[in-house]
Amino acid sequence: MKKKEKISFIRQLTKSVADEIVLKIRNNRIPEKWDGVELRQYLADKFSSSSVLRHDKRRRREYYIDVERLNL
Repeated sequence: MKKKEKISFIRQLTKSVADEIVLKIRNNRIPEKWDGVELRQYLADKFSSSSVLRHDKRRRREYYIDVERLNL
């Protein structure tokens, strides 16, 4: 994936997740008592559940090696 493709992918993915959560807020499907703490966790959970790395051990291992090696 080239740099522009990576940037576009990240923007599309984050917009998609954000749009989904905003729609749930507008439709009163998110508890009113939630503040930034719960919303941050919900956002992290949404991204975590969409991860394909949990199904591919080799790519997951290589991913964590890269993250550590590059101090990301």
